[in-house]
Amino acid sequence: MQIELDDLYGSLRNNEIPVSNLQGNSLIISPQLFDYLKEFNLPLIFKQSELFINRDGRYSTTGFYIKIYNLADSYIEKAMGISLLDQLKNPAHLIFMDGRFNTPVSESLLYSMGVSSPEDIRTLTKFSYKLNAVMRPFFERRSVELVSFISRFLFLKGNF
Repeated sequence: MQIELDDLYGSLRNNEIPVSNLQGNSLIISPQLFDYLKEFNLPLIFKQSELFINRDGRYSTTGFYIKIYNLADSYIEKAMGISLLDQLKNPAHLIFMDGRFNTPVSESLLYSMGVSSPEDIRTLTKFSYKLNAVMRPFFERRSVELVSFISRFLFLKGNF
């Protein structure tokens, strides 16, 4: 299984302005984050790395991606009636179809369309939460709140 980190969003503590895409735009945090995550032996591919993910056609996407939220974004703000960047009691996730509108889909829809099995979605969601548990302390030590990130899942010749 490979995870592609995409659209990593953070917010400086005591600051109302979100810091978007810390991974790609911060020369200070990006190498540190990469080295930090390597310590955990997580199967990660950084979107902005020089590695072109599907250069040789070995990888395929799962057809969906998972977005993990630690603070409310504009979608959660509207859906739940809370303020933008409010801390969530527990991390939340939404699942989106690749190449579709920016609208969440239900797990049962993914099952019924044959995009993924229930076991695969449970496994990948669990892995996303583990990744969140690893990354949050990294940002907290730098006085940055990890608002959300997107995990895209790739598989190699039919295996995660």
